Amino acid sequence: MTSHRNVIRISIFAAAMSGLLICVAGCDRTRLDTTAPPLTSAGEQRPRLYNFDNPSRIPGRYLVVFKRGNALAPVPKTDPSAPYVLPDLLPTSREATYALAWGMASRVKGTVALVFYHDDLHAFALFNVEQQTVKDVLANDPRIEYIEAEMRIVYDVLSPAGFIPRPRGGDGR
Repeated sequence: MTSHRNVIRISIFAAAMSGLLICVAGCDRTRLDTTAPPLTSAGEQRPRLYNFDNPSRIPGRYLVVFKRGNALAPVPKTDPSAPYVLPDLLPTSREATYALAWGMASRVKGTVALVFYHDDLHAFALFNVEQQTVKDVLANDPRIEYIEAEMRIVYDVLSPAGFIPRPRGGDGR
C-alpha cells in the first residue's frame, strides 16, 4: 500500500514537472523580444529574459538555462564582469550544474525545484524569488543563456495529437 502511494506521488510530481516543460515549449514565442540583449562591459551579451512582462506569468517562478559548449568559452573569471557565484565553475557536468543551481538560488534567496542536465538542456527551475532580484543578479551572469518566467497554461482543445497548450491571456481567455 505504501509503495503504491509513493508511485502515485512520483507520478503526480512527474506530471507537474512535465507541465513546466510544456509551459516552456508551448508558450507563445511570437510575443517574445527577438532583439539582441544588451552587452556587458566586456562586450558579451546578457541573457535574454522571456515572459517577464506577460500577464500570464506565474510570479516568482523561473526557468534558468545555462549556456553549453563553445558559448561558455569566453566566460571571464577574474575581471569585473566575472560571475559572482562560484566564478571558477562552469555547467559542464551534472555535479557542476547542480552546484551552480543551488549557489545561484541561494544568492537570490530562492528555491531550486528541479535541475535539468540533459544533452539539450542544462537548467534549473527557480521558485520563490522576486523578479527584480532575478533581473539584477542572475541576468548579469555570463554563464546563463536565458531566463524564462513560468506561464499559466490552459488546455482548451482536444485534437488528434492530444492536448494543445495555450497560454492564458490577461483577459482570462
